[in-house]
Amino acid sequence: MLRYVRSQKLKQNTMNIHKTYYHRRLPHWHPENAIFHVVFRLSGSLPVRIIQELQDKRDIYYDKIKKVTDPSQRKKIIKDFQFNYFNKYDSILNSNSTGPAWLKNDSIASVVKHVLHKHDNKEYILWAYTIMSNHVHAILEFVHKEPFYPTEFQSIYFYNAKFTPLSNVLRLIKGYTARIGNEILKRKGSFWQHESYDHVIRDEDEFENSIWYVLNNPVSAGIVNSWKDYKWNYAKREFFDDA
Repeated sequence: MLRYVRSQKLKQNTMNIHKTYYHRRLPHWHPENAIFHVVFRLSGSLPVRIIQELQDKRDIYYDKIKKVTDPSQRKKIIKDFQFNYFNKYDSILNSNSTGPAWLKNDSIASVVKHVLHKHDNKEYILWAYTIMSNHVHAILEFVHKEPFYPTEFQSIYFYNAKFTPLSNVLRLIKGYTARIGNEILKRKGSFWQHESYDHVIRDEDEFENSIWYVLNNPVSAGIVNSWKDYKWNYAKREFFDDA
């Protein structure tokens, strides 16, 4: 039953005409009842050179996609780009070759874990996460709730949204964990990178693959041999019951 209900929601996301957007540097699609794969990382965890390289590849992709008129070809190019872009991004983070690794500190990782669970079944449904040394993967499902009314600091696009937008949820998570993390480290300054990666999960297969990707991230990084051995892994029990 769980699988059926989730599949229906995912199907609605791809067909729903009501699309909600938020902006930082780039526009993001935030459909109602969306399930996101989110990655947020520590400030300075990627070298400026690597960030520029990724941005250059993205610009080339945008130029390429503008010239494609065939829908099926366009879809394939987008899918290939997203796959390659994300793998490059995540593999660099997993290598942890430069930048801080503050999440190796169990006290800080515990704070991140606590905050992720604190908002479960309130702001979102927390399906899975893994806390790595310099970044966090999470699968979050956004559900209908009371109407959201923006303040002067929040996007007008969410005036009629019946969920807390992803940007606000990340602000909640990152704001508190940054403050406590800096207190633990006895430091000041940016803790998390402002920009986060997010991707809307569009179907049941992608949902399952995304959760397994998150759980196996420590395995891919060479930290453990099995996802079950990593203490900062989590997946909702219903996922395994329904698999």
